[in-house]
Amino acid sequence: MLRCEDIIEAVLSYNPGADITMIQRGYIFSAKVHKGQTRMSGEAYLGHPLEVAGILTGLELDVPSIVAGLLHDTVEDTHTTREEVQELFGEEVASLVEGMTKISSIQYTTAEDRQAENIRKMIIAMVNDIRVILIKLGDRLHNMRTLEYLTTEKQTRIAQETLDIYAPIAHRLGIGIIQRELEDLSLKFLKPEAYEEIAAKIPGKRRELNAYAAEISTLIQEKIKGLDIQAAVQARPRSIYGIYKKMVSGQIPFDRIFDVIRIRILAQRVIDCYTLLGVIHNLWKPVPGKFQDFIGVPRSNQYQSLHTLAMGHKGHPVRAQILTNEMQRRAERGITVQWKYKQSPTESQEQKAERFFWLKRLLQLQKELLDSREFLTSVKKDLFPDVIYVFTPKGEVRELLKGSTPIDFAFNIHTEVGRRAVGCRVNGREVALDFTLNNGDAVEILTSKEQTLQREWLRFAKTPKARARIKEWLRSKERERSMEFGRALLLDTFDRYQTDKTILERTEAFQDLIQKLGYHDREKFLENVGYGKVSPLLAVEKLLTSKEFKRMKKKEDKLRKKEPGEAAATGIRVTGRDDIFIHMASCCNPIPGDRIIAFIGEKRGVTVHEIECPLVPDLDVNPERRIHVVWDEKVKVARPVKVHVQAVDQPGVLADICGAITAQGGNIGKTQVFTTEDKTARCDFEIEVFDRKQLDEIMSAIGKNKTVLKVERVKGIESPKLHVQS
Repeated sequence: MLRCEDIIEAVLSYNPGADITMIQRGYIFSAKVHKGQTRMSGEAYLGHPLEVAGILTGLELDVPSIVAGLLHDTVEDTHTTREEVQELFGEEVASLVEGMTKISSIQYTTAEDRQAENIRKMIIAMVNDIRVILIKLGDRLHNMRTLEYLTTEKQTRIAQETLDIYAPIAHRLGIGIIQRELEDLSLKFLKPEAYEEIAAKIPGKRRELNAYAAEISTLIQEKIKGLDIQAAVQARPRSIYGIYKKMVSGQIPFDRIFDVIRIRILAQRVIDCYTLLGVIHNLWKPVPGKFQDFIGVPRSNQYQSLHTLAMGHKGHPVRAQILTNEMQRRAERGITVQWKYKQSPTESQEQKAERFFWLKRLLQLQKELLDSREFLTSVKKDLFPDVIYVFTPKGEVRELLKGSTPIDFAFNIHTEVGRRAVGCRVNGREVALDFTLNNGDAVEILTSKEQTLQREWLRFAKTPKARARIKEWLRSKERERSMEFGRALLLDTFDRYQTDKTILERTEAFQDLIQKLGYHDREKFLENVGYGKVSPLLAVEKLLTSKEFKRMKKKEDKLRKKEPGEAAATGIRVTGRDDIFIHMASCCNPIPGDRIIAFIGEKRGVTVHEIECPLVPDLDVNPERRIHVVWDEKVKVARPVKVHVQAVDQPGVLADICGAITAQGGNIGKTQVFTTEDKTARCDFEIEVFDRKQLDEIMSAIGKNKTVLKVERVKGIESPKLHVQS
């Protein structure tokens, strides 16, 4: 376990004038309040804040940050209050400790909601003071180093969150030394077999490639003799996670990865970096398209370097990074090298966030996206480091997610530019709005005052900002249409029940009516009537006497033919409602047993989708449109599914497959069969089944036939008339 003396010695090494008495007092206080507490490993709890403080000294943080590292769990895990920390250590330390404290006093419906709220709090805290996230990274790093003492379930959850949120934040802040360790430790618990396999092979591979790197260094040093250049060549090992990603993405076995070691060349001056690049390209042939100039166009985390890939030395690739010593320092410690801790107390959150535009985007997301699932998805996307750099017509550099389109670029410039976009020029050539942008493209957006946002843009918008703006506009339009439709429904119902329609125009009378129904907002009431969440009959019932309402209801029922209830027709039950038309989506065609989600249509009725349907993210623009539905287990409804079978083409194979289907109670509706030149029979069946279990049994029975090569469910068919089992 680290000692307080070790931390003080480390601080004095980079800050000789530091107030070490404050660190000593922080240590004594932490030891006092954590006395008797132990971690899951059985070690004294005090070891954890000491290790966190030690990690922070490695980043050369200031004294208040080190003290906050020692105290970061005191408010959350002991009886210590924020006021007590403020009184003993000052407002600056108290504010940092408060930023580290999770939201624990509120009960949340799901773990996803809790995670979302903790991340929202963390975003606000780190906008106010970036040191909060630096301390949090130190806390998370030590927790990951000791993760083996937790249950497997907790290991998986924490490791995944680390890989999704904290490692990308470390990357965004340019702190490579922490990013790489977090990624490696996450892989260790998420993919233990892959981690152990790579870790076992690396030492031998590194010995081989270190010798290879030494040869390259000798060749480079020979070439720069006589030039006014001082350069050091280092062999830098690739991280275990980096190797794993390359193996998975390229489907490459470990033995075929030649850049387990990367060559890093350190120069004294920026101009020397470009001279050394020429030396590399003279020695070995550069691979086209693999040169990147991050000195001229730094990454968003201020990382600077020249990257190149050349082929030639012993037939192996030479992947080199060329940078100055100062750039190397920033690459390891990121913003901690340049961050000014004393910030203006009058700065707004937005002004502070301007220091890092990605942080500003996160601040916007936490304000705009109220739905936890959508917020978490957007945060993960925005932190994802795979980016491209494109240019505006004025030559300004804009960072976008890889795979972004002109729509993403337009919203990156300004929301109004996005709303009015009608076309785009990329490198002077007109392209469609769904065109995929590439690194270095010069992009110009064409706009029109007559243009409005289009729902289809969600199909190809990639960045969280663009998607959030499009969804926000669609939600507002849906609300407007729903209010109009709700008003029309009320007028129609009032007319049919001979009720005074003028109440809709009489503000006070209408307000009294909706208050009786539990509403205070006129627009919200009309919106919910339009969505089908509130029946207009409830309003009529409040306006008529009980006797009048029953008489009119009886008369109304006689005028229209009674039809089977929706649950009987579809096997779907809408919680709390029995008067809504239900439509089963043909894009995914769910059957009983599938996990389902439902949306209220813009006019009337509910459409039910399988929860994994690819259209769900685009439909889930407005959480207000979601409605809770369940399969009614009391009703047996035969629904059509499409099953595709591939089998060896031989006599009797079709009869055998059909026999397997009918033996399991399946009813064959349509059949299409054709054969290929390689004597394979391809059969498409439309089968009526009662639930997922029956479908699985049918597919299993088909698969047992030795001539069958493949059997799978195909989604996206028309929904023919349903058959209800009595």
